[in-house]
Amino acid sequence: MNKLEFLNALNKELDVLDKEERKEIIAFYEERFHTGTIYENRTEEEILAELESPQKIAKNVLEEYGVSKKYVKDKSERYTNVNGASVVMVLLFDLFIATWLIPTLYTIVISIFGSMLSYVSVIPLILGERTFYDEFMFAFFTAAYVLLLLFAFVVLEAALYVTKKIVIWHLNVFKLKKRDKYIRGLSKLSVDRWFKRHRLIKSVKNIALVGAIVTIVYTGIWLFGNQEEVMAYYQYNELQIDTYELDVSDDIVNQEEWTVATDLQWMKINVVLSDDESIHIYHQYNKTTDFTATIDDNTNQIIITEARNNDWFTWEVTSLIDLLGMKKELRIEVPQSLLLDDITIENVSGDLNINNIETNDLEVALVNGSISLQYVTVTNNVTIQNTNGDITVLDTTSSNMGVLDINNTNGRISTKRVTFGSYEIDNDNGDIVMINVNTDAQDGISLTCDVVNGDVELSNVYVNIITCESTNGNIDLFNEDTSFIPDQFDADTTNGNVSAYFPQ
Repeated sequence: MNKLEFLNALNKELDVLDKEERKEIIAFYEERFHTGTIYENRTEEEILAELESPQKIAKNVLEEYGVSKKYVKDKSERYTNVNGASVVMVLLFDLFIATWLIPTLYTIVISIFGSMLSYVSVIPLILGERTFYDEFMFAFFTAAYVLLLLFAFVVLEAALYVTKKIVIWHLNVFKLKKRDKYIRGLSKLSVDRWFKRHRLIKSVKNIALVGAIVTIVYTGIWLFGNQEEVMAYYQYNELQIDTYELDVSDDIVNQEEWTVATDLQWMKINVVLSDDESIHIYHQYNKTTDFTATIDDNTNQIIITEARNNDWFTWEVTSLIDLLGMKKELRIEVPQSLLLDDITIENVSGDLNINNIETNDLEVALVNGSISLQYVTVTNNVTIQNTNGDITVLDTTSSNMGVLDINNTNGRISTKRVTFGSYEIDNDNGDIVMINVNTDAQDGISLTCDVVNGDVELSNVYVNIITCESTNGNIDLFNEDTSFIPDQFDADTTNGNVSAYFPQ
């Protein structure tokens, strides 16, 4: 192939473009051959060897111009013959995906950049009199904020990329005139492109990235190795225990019902039975917080709260220290004969254990932590929501055949020896294991299991209607009593196998 053949082939590949557009591109490559042969003393063969093929060049040019072969078969169709099916697809995408995807992306970007304002809380560490603890903490947090800023640019680039792809898709589907100009303008909206145009700033960014990583590693190792001294310096005390109690013997005699509600964070919680006729609450901690425990004998309520700070803009530098060094535990002891109406537990980051409790309804909401229920009896329903952590439910029953509703994001869900009327078990990442379900009366009504990444293992599950779905994982059902056959068993898995045996 020589120069003329190359240019003719490229011109043919760009046939869907207007004459002026093709002329501009061909002129660019003619200039490349002219410069190479006249000023660089290179042959046409050498220049051709360093250039991509006409087909590859045309593909890249058409993508930049937004003139995809997918939408344009020939030049006459470039601005005409809008495909109705493609339009419907675009409108459905806008209705069900774009309406939440794009706002979500930019909300995340704004939130990350907005959180940078909290860096002002780090500055006092280095002002005025300071110790080497303050200097290490200042260096650590400064480096962390630098990484956060660079991560924000990455997220912004991703948001711009998705937005450009969606806009270009719309322009191509509706075949708007002069869309190539709009698309070329959109191509300039890029964080990486901006950094490439400003080489000095790009160099500063690269140096900042390396420096932040080195600083995080060095100061992090030092702070971890001197954790006790750091915690002591920032005024962590020895463990203290506050006790709250109330005699409820009269309420036991009168069979009055009580409720329990918590709204806490970073707390390990235990709810158990007591041997006497008093309610006992033990709060163990090593740093004072805004904690309130109320045992109200007028309303028959146990209310335990702790102030939360969820505002990124008022976040303080000691927040990370709190996460690393704070030790908090709550123990609620309820008399065995006291009637409980509802128990509602809300907690951010902390394990929960409920043992030997009877109540009408139980509702649990955790963000990060494991949940364990043992020997729990409810009149109606148990509702459990968790974000990160295993959930274990053992020897738990509903006297009115209520609902066991478990929703988890990351972690294993395991139930054993449970009896409810209905089960709604959802898990995003983690196995679902259910053993010995309604084994005595074999009277379960319905069971729904939905897992994205994980197996569903059902053993001795005696429920009449079973529906299981898994995206990545196996679904297995095995009952020792082969005489029990559910009225309905629907199992569907995308990447996995379904195994179940029912005798004919």
